[in-house]
Amino acid sequence: MPLFADKPPKVACVVSKKAARKAVDRNRIKRHCREALRPLMPHIRQPVALAFYANSASSKATFEELSRDIANLLQIAGVR
Repeated sequence: MPLFADKPPKVACVVSKKAARKAVDRNRIKRHCREALRPLMPHIRQPVALAFYANSASSKATFEELSRDIANLLQIAGVR
């Protein structure tokens, strides 16, 4: 049995002041990131630590766009 087989995946959503100046916008992006990840977490089988760094385009993106981008990133990374 692998050492980390029973560990759940860990996720962080990071938004810098450079990406969004106002705290309200940074918090909204973080909430959208976490909500986009919530339905995908049960499908991640590997014990991984993921960090999502938002860029300035994230402040103008809709929830659907963020969700689609996060799902694509997980698929590219091969954890889904």
